[in-house]
Amino acid sequence: MHPKSINKNELIPWIEREKECIDTLYNLDFSQEKTKTMYLQKLIEAERMLVDGGYYPGITRSKLAQFIYSKLLDNKIEFPRGDSYYNLFEEDERRGYGTIFNSLSVKSHPPHEFNNSGSCPCGALQWNGVIYLPEPAQDAPTETEQDRIKELADPTEYPSTHYILLTQKNAIEYVKLCREILSKYFDKANPKETTEYKPVIDAAIKDAKTKIKKEKAIFAKIKLARNYADSRKKVTDWEKLKAHILDVSTYNISKVAKMLRITDKQATKTIKDERRKKEIVDNVRWFETIQIKAPRKLKKGEMFTWKIQNWYNEQIIRKNIGLTLKQPFA
Repeated sequence: MHPKSINKNELIPWIEREKECIDTLYNLDFSQEKTKTMYLQKLIEAERMLVDGGYYPGITRSKLAQFIYSKLLDNKIEFPRGDSYYNLFEEDERRGYGTIFNSLSVKSHPPHEFNNSGSCPCGALQWNGVIYLPEPAQDAPTETEQDRIKELADPTEYPSTHYILLTQKNAIEYVKLCREILSKYFDKANPKETTEYKPVIDAAIKDAKTKIKKEKAIFAKIKLARNYADSRKKVTDWEKLKAHILDVSTYNISKVAKMLRITDKQATKTIKDERRKKEIVDNVRWFETIQIKAPRKLKKGEMFTWKIQNWYNEQIIRKNIGLTLKQPFA
């Protein structure tokens, strides 16, 4: 995308927003994932405007994801460099980080150490405050990798992957649509002001407060599914609660770690850490009254089994995004 011809004065509000977001992200605690993501989205929006306006010489939209991540590193701002980061960008902004179907996760880069001439041992260069990274070297794929690439290149061959791909494409188009509407809602010259489209958009959405709760509930279910799909997330909130109870009442931390199939160090960090223990206790206190209505077909005296784990984990996500407790079978 070629830079637009924009008066520098029009970019001032976006420059100020960029600085505000960097300062805020730097001061946020690593556990404040939701707030960090929100300010990162604001930063991305500001950087888009600055890149399109030609504020950064040599930087185009195709390098936006890499450019912003390098800026986060240089400002000592920690953010996981995986799908949670790259999904905030449009497809054409993630140059060199996989296709729409492949995983976008890559290893994080350590902070750059530029010398007086502006060069870093890793091969990166810095000029006028802008960091230029070398293209990653790619080995020729082996025959096995060729077969895998060929298979992944046509996910429509399998109904399940075809469905997943179409869902992903629709989600990306939905993101683009939302972004277009947002860009019309706020004034580009003054991002804190709304435009003449505001009443039209408000009227089209209708009852936004109710729909906000609905979208948050959908987010909770998607977040729960992602937690189960992520093989790296070994300990759920329900397992943390059970582990905490066993630790203070029955077993030592080594036994609890063995039951969770994690190391003693991981268990200590997950359960023994004072901040984590407080989080577990606060979560339990949030559950005041649980109403369980047995199925009508249940006969008198018949046992009723209810698996609490999925329901509990979903409620913790709802709690963290400001929703009320959803009763079982409601």
